[in-house]
Amino acid sequence: MLYVLYIEDKGSRLQRLFWCDTESQLLYEVFGDVLTFDATYKKNKYLCPFLFSLLLEQLLVAMKGKAPCSIITDGDLAMRNAITRVMSGVFHRLCAWHLLRNALSHVRDKQVLKWLKNLRLGDFEVVEFDEKWKEMVSTFELEGNTWIAELCLTYFRYRVVMADYSSTYENEVLQLNLRSLERSGDHLLTKEMLKLFQSYLCRTIKLRVVDCKEMATFSIYTILNCMRMQSISLPCDHILVVLVSLNFMELPSSLVLNRWSKVAIENIKDKYLNFAMYWDSQLMARYATLVEVSRQVCEAAYHDEDEYDKMLHFLSNEVRRLKSKNNSEPCIDDNDEQED
Repeated sequence: MLYVLYIEDKGSRLQRLFWCDTESQLLYEVFGDVLTFDATYKKNKYLCPFLFSLLLEQLLVAMKGKAPCSIITDGDLAMRNAITRVMSGVFHRLCAWHLLRNALSHVRDKQVLKWLKNLRLGDFEVVEFDEKWKEMVSTFELEGNTWIAELCLTYFRYRVVMADYSSTYENEVLQLNLRSLERSGDHLLTKEMLKLFQSYLCRTIKLRVVDCKEMATFSIYTILNCMRMQSISLPCDHILVVLVSLNFMELPSSLVLNRWSKVAIENIKDKYLNFAMYWDSQLMARYATLVEVSRQVCEAAYHDEDEYDKMLHFLSNEVRRLKSKNNSEPCIDDNDEQED
C-alpha cells in the first residue's frame, strides 16, 4: 500500500517526490481530521518550498479522496490559495505558535501577549470570550491597531486538544456523582478524553434546561450553546445536562466521535487483514527487535567475505524455511546438506 509519486525533469533528475507509507494511510483513515504542515519547510538546506497544490492533490489520491476537516498552517499565501482551490470545504486555521509570533511583531507589548495567550488557551463560553476580548482592546487602547481589528477571533476560540490516542486497558477511578454517564464515558472514551469529559460532566450540576419544544421527530432544548461539540467533538456540559434531565444512563453513540473512542482502530482492522502488525504493539515490538538484530548482523558480517557468504547462505535458507512454514509447504534446507 506504499504510495509514491515522483516527477523528473528533462535530464531525468528528480524534481518532486511524494510518498506515504502504509501505516500513515491506515492511521489517517481513523485520525485524519486535522492536517498540519511543518513550518520549517522553507528553512532546509535546499531552500525548496513545497508545491502546495500538487501536495494536496496527491494527498487526496493517497488517502482515497478523504479530506481533513481542518488544516493548520503558518498562513503562507501560496498555501492558502492551494487549500482554497483543492480543498475548498476545509477549515483553514493559523497555528498557535505563528499567531503569537505575529502578535509579537504587530503589538510589541508583553501584557497584550499574555492576554492573547490566555484567550487562546482558555476554555471560555462564547459570550465570556467576547467580553474578555473587548476588555483587552479597551485596556490597552488597541482600537486603532489594524492587525487586532482584522484578526479572526475564531483562531482563538477553539482550544487544540493534544492527547495520547493509544488505547488504555485500565479503568479510571470514577469521581463524580453522575455515576452512570461517567461510567459510560469510561467504557467508551480514551483516558485523555475521559478526563476532559469528566470536567464537563461536573459543570452540569450548575446548569438547568430552561425550555423544551417538542417537534414531530425531535425535541429542541434551550441551553446556552458553547460550541464545544462542534469544535472538539466531545459532549459539553450543556448537552450533558439534557442527558441528565432525560435520565440517560449511557452516552448515545452519536455523541462519541470515533477517533476519541477506545475502539477507533478496531473499526478498520477487518479491512486490512494483512497489516496486523500495525494494530498489535507486541508484534510491532518483535518486528523492531528483529530489525535491530539484523542490522547488527549486517554490520558484523559484511567486512569479511567468508562471514558474509556464510551469513547470506544461512539467512537465505531461513527465509525459505519460514515462507514454507507459513505456506505449509515442504522446504529443503541447504544448511543441513552442508552439515552432512
